[in-house]
Amino acid sequence: MNTTPLAAAKAAACLGLCHLICSSALFAQDVKKPEEKKEAVAAGESVVLEKFEVTGSRVKRVDYETVSPVVTFTAAAVEDKGYATLGEFVQSLPYNNAISNSEFTTASFVTGAATINPRGLGSNRVLSLVNGRRAVPYALTNSSSGTAQTVFNFNSIPSSAIHRIEFLKDGASAIYGSDAITGVFNMILKKNYEGSSIELTLSNTLKHDTLRKTVSIFTGLSKDGWEITAGVTLQSRNSSFIKDYGVTTTDYRYLGQKGTNMNSTIYHPSYLSLTAAQAVASGLGTAAGFYIVQGPKGVTNPTKASFTYVGTSTAVFTNDNRQDFANVTQLYPSSESGGGYASILRVINPQVSAFANFLYSRSLTHYELQPYGFTNSLAGITLPATNPYNPTGLSFTNTTTTFPYLFRGEYLPKREVTSTTMSSVAGFRGTALRVWNWETAVSFGQNETMRDTDLIAAADLQAALNGTTRATAWNPFGPSDNPDIEKNLYTRSRGLDGKIDSLSFDASVNGSFYQLPWKGAGELGLAAGYEYRRDNLSSNPEPNNFIGFTATTPFKGKRNIHSAYAELSVPVQKWVEFQLAGRHERYSDFGNTTKPKVGAKLRLPNNRFLNVVLRGSYSESFKAPDLGQLYQPQSNAVTSTSLLDPLRPQDAARQLPSRVGGNPNLKPEEGKVQYSGAVFEVPAIRGLSFSVDFFDVQITNVISSLSATYLLTAEGRRLFPNAITRDPTTDGTPGRIASIAAISNNLGLQLYRGLDYGVRYSLRNTRLGNFTFNAEITQVIKKGSDAGTGAGFFNNTGLAFDVEWRYNYGVSWSYKNFSARVAADVVGKYFNDNWTTAGWGENVFTLINPSVSYRGFRKMSVTLGVTNVFNARPPAVGFRALGFDDRVYGAGALGISAYLRLRREF
Repeated sequence: MNTTPLAAAKAAACLGLCHLICSSALFAQDVKKPEEKKEAVAAGESVVLEKFEVTGSRVKRVDYETVSPVVTFTAAAVEDKGYATLGEFVQSLPYNNAISNSEFTTASFVTGAATINPRGLGSNRVLSLVNGRRAVPYALTNSSSGTAQTVFNFNSIPSSAIHRIEFLKDGASAIYGSDAITGVFNMILKKNYEGSSIELTLSNTLKHDTLRKTVSIFTGLSKDGWEITAGVTLQSRNSSFIKDYGVTTTDYRYLGQKGTNMNSTIYHPSYLSLTAAQAVASGLGTAAGFYIVQGPKGVTNPTKASFTYVGTSTAVFTNDNRQDFANVTQLYPSSESGGGYASILRVINPQVSAFANFLYSRSLTHYELQPYGFTNSLAGITLPATNPYNPTGLSFTNTTTTFPYLFRGEYLPKREVTSTTMSSVAGFRGTALRVWNWETAVSFGQNETMRDTDLIAAADLQAALNGTTRATAWNPFGPSDNPDIEKNLYTRSRGLDGKIDSLSFDASVNGSFYQLPWKGAGELGLAAGYEYRRDNLSSNPEPNNFIGFTATTPFKGKRNIHSAYAELSVPVQKWVEFQLAGRHERYSDFGNTTKPKVGAKLRLPNNRFLNVVLRGSYSESFKAPDLGQLYQPQSNAVTSTSLLDPLRPQDAARQLPSRVGGNPNLKPEEGKVQYSGAVFEVPAIRGLSFSVDFFDVQITNVISSLSATYLLTAEGRRLFPNAITRDPTTDGTPGRIASIAAISNNLGLQLYRGLDYGVRYSLRNTRLGNFTFNAEITQVIKKGSDAGTGAGFFNNTGLAFDVEWRYNYGVSWSYKNFSARVAADVVGKYFNDNWTTAGWGENVFTLINPSVSYRGFRKMSVTLGVTNVFNARPPAVGFRALGFDDRVYGAGALGISAYLRLRREF
């Protein structure tokens, strides 16, 4: 870590002086407008190509094939895949080869957002840009342990506003700063739009109603030095449940090795778990163990004869005495969302322009949760003998270690996530000395997200249990006389509340300034800049605890960042170019860091067999600790779901005590990214090109707060033996879990090595029209981690949900006003058995999305398409309530869906 004081400030002063000198030397030059350029081409005049900036380099260039590997997706490519949201599109890309949050991951703390996880190394280790500037992140946490990580919600960008998406696939902290370890997603929004258009999309799954409606309106003008583009998008969608897709039970034992009984032993009506003394005193029996209420729905008038003794293990519970989730597990929530975008450019004179961009989005997502089930979280709550539904004559009080009765409701609690995002940019750009392009701007972005959930306060449940009449008491053993008594227990609580904002200023200059003095060389290109950013994160949830849910502690965190960067492009020959870049950043909360990047591009001599471009880079990157990871207070909590302790199989599943929160002593993550690749063209087959890229990403000081589910596995216990604290015992057996440490820590090393393959072939102007084939393929060679505990490196390649191969294919055809396309997303095989080699290999899963379009009639276009046309089902995995591994298959879970898109231009 570089500790040189005020280095960034000095660099900023130099860059600011350079900016002032360049600005003061502005003078007129001959700049052709777009329509003038068209006229010049038509007249046979030579026209100088306009330089542009490509993600991965701040130096503007004519040659699009840069030193860094960049893949571009146009707005048409996004539309052609047929997905309804930008989040679904990016998650379908082959680089996203591990866990990322989707809208249907309802158990996640980041509900309501869609993230991407390139290389499986974390959604918070990829940088998201909008029009080349850092996007405002999502304000809620991205960790099941409750530690606030900073991620970007791709659904905060209306897909209709996208002009193109560029994905830089190697490390870029030297150019863009923190978070850019596994690459950069740059979403470039529409501008220079002339005219108006309205677009309507209707889509629905077959055999059940998940109707999605989307309407987008865009308009723009370019006149008298003004360029204005503006648009609005509105969308709504109905919900769906797993029962809509043929799931009739969550008892997946019929799958054999691939399934288990996911039906919970915490069910309604309640059982009694009694000691021998309690059993005798209650008159129910003489043995210690479980006394089950007869009948799956319980009884309205419980008597002692209503209970049956079944032994001391929940393993003997039949499905009549388990909660089956098939009818109450939501797959996709219903939602409404809307957004607007505006871009304004004002040409002041041929050398100076003013610009401004504004983006706004708001979404409301409605979740229906499974009925809650609680055991040890009922500690201190008593089922009194005076409850008219209690036939035992005894009072039972739960503790943290014994729970003679439980709670499982029948009501489906509701959850609503409201997220509002706003970002704005205003600045000036221009040219100086006919060489330098300069730009300066102020940006402000903000996201506020609130998660409101129906929860039960301990006092309210106790009051219902204390009722002395059948009209005022809750019946744990069957239907209550008052049908609304359970529903009335729920209180709408703001369990999570996050607000994040970022204010920034940037100034940059770039240009080609010196012709290298030897034959065949080009001009040196330089880009340099200064950036200041102030980030604030706050959380102010409701402070009250509810049964099974510990209130998140309010907190605030802030930081200031000063950055200075420089990049040099050195074309020593037309066929060889070097890139040198470096960035220094000073963080107010952990110090300074300086990161370099060096890259090269080599174009081999063209020949009639094969044209080849070789390129490679080495870069050092870093990931600053997220504000929540640093500043969220630590607190005691319980796991969000009931879990089995594998070392105590005799115990029933329960919510386990844990400790969550941030860690003010965290260090930044350090990354090293090595890249090498080649692009090939075949002159004999015009339009054919293909590429191969190799990546090696290593991250040390990895910040993680591991989930209780993982820490309980054999692999988790081996790598992190001190994460679980147990009560002492006298007989040598493992004690009950007293706490699971799930706070943020720097945890050793993560590694990813892989290959990206790309193929594109275009056959144009044939008698039958134009044809295009493209393929993007990612192969994981080695992916795993070393926790730094001495247990060594664990290679997770092809295990659990780390897929070894992912593919995207596409074939398109166009002829006059007609076009058609077929896109295929393929997930390769992997072993699915909780991070162990024992298990089964999943079958290949292929999602095929065809579409046909007609354009031309009165400036109208019509597209009819289908996603998952063959109604492919993800391979069954009966170790998750959904019945498949939603962490891998994403939008493919929705089933066959047809859509109609109408567009009219004016």
